[in-house]
Amino acid sequence: MLFFIMEALIIGSIGATIGFLAGMGGGFVLTRLGPGEGPPLDPVYLPTDMAMVWVISVVLSVVAGLLPAWRASRVTPIEALRSQ
Repeated sequence: MLFFIMEALIIGSIGATIGFLAGMGGGFVLTRLGPGEGPPLDPVYLPTDMAMVWVISVVLSVVAGLLPAWRASRVTPIEALRSQ
């Protein structure tokens, strides 16, 4: 079970980091694509909010991996191979 939870943690961390960077880049690009009137808008990224969003993303991925991990831990290897 620990193996599956660690896998969900690693995948969640990578996904949260990529999404985090893509969101920041997308916010920057979208503010530059606005109408040419007035000064360009700059997105505001607060460090506490960014950390909270990253942690929530990772926690949600681990929570989503708990049920499959629990189910997989209840199946013997022989039964798992027979069902494949």
